[in-house]
Amino acid sequence: MAEQEQALSEKEQLVQRLIEILVRFIPRLQSQVTDFSKDYFAQRVLLRGLMNMHSVQNQLPQEFFLMQDKLLQLELKEKTLVDAQVLKPCKLNSNISLHRGDITCLKADAIVNYANSNLLGCFKAGHNCVDNCIHSAAGLQLRFECFELLGRKNIDVPAGMAVITRAYNLPCKFVIHAVGPKIAFEPTKDDEQKLKDCYLNSLKLARSNGIKTLAFSCISSGIYAIPHMKAATIAVNTVNDDLKAHGNDLKVLFDVMTDGDFNAYDHNLNPKEQSTGELHPFFNLNLF
Repeated sequence: MAEQEQALSEKEQLVQRLIEILVRFIPRLQSQVTDFSKDYFAQRVLLRGLMNMHSVQNQLPQEFFLMQDKLLQLELKEKTLVDAQVLKPCKLNSNISLHRGDITCLKADAIVNYANSNLLGCFKAGHNCVDNCIHSAAGLQLRFECFELLGRKNIDVPAGMAVITRAYNLPCKFVIHAVGPKIAFEPTKDDEQKLKDCYLNSLKLARSNGIKTLAFSCISSGIYAIPHMKAATIAVNTVNDDLKAHGNDLKVLFDVMTDGDFNAYDHNLNPKEQSTGELHPFFNLNLF
């Protein structure tokens, strides 16, 4: 109990100091931050929001990253992590598994983020999209590395492309940022090809970087994008065909959060046996 209280006290001090540093860059929020609830969990939500909003144009002192990493590592120790290697294989391919849960709690060599075209993560304070969750758990170094990869310019990465970075405070080694297509109506053949390219380019990056276990988020699935079933079918067929073509050299995991995605991926990965409706040759009508 004493250890838990000490850990909480340490986290409280770290959160308070990190907020003080970040709010300097957004002076218009100073009064709101001052009036914010002093409850630790409210302060932690506030810190995440300020991190989400932080611009890469504003360099941070080394003190910030040291304290941020200490906080995120303390939080990582408190999480229940899932080892991608021991998850149950699906019926379609013994090297593919399905997991429903927080992708930031997966122990794998790499995870694949459904990234924005600028790779900088979600800037909406506290938004619960996968992109935001990954950047929040990794730390602000992830945003700055993506910025450096793009030559410190505000440019967009084309849909279908993938980029690899370090994972920082995540329980994996790398993050692969795949830019999926965003559609307004029905997906076109070009949209579908770009989604396939997301998976193929991510798998290519995995092999070239010695990655053996790779966890995909649901790229371009659901609201404002490709319908769950179509997105899952493209993902599963593309990955399964690619693994077979390479001798099942990787362990791949599909990580989902919603009922729609889980049902769509489960349908593709664990196909149910279809009944023919025919009677068994020894069916005995006299039983009825």
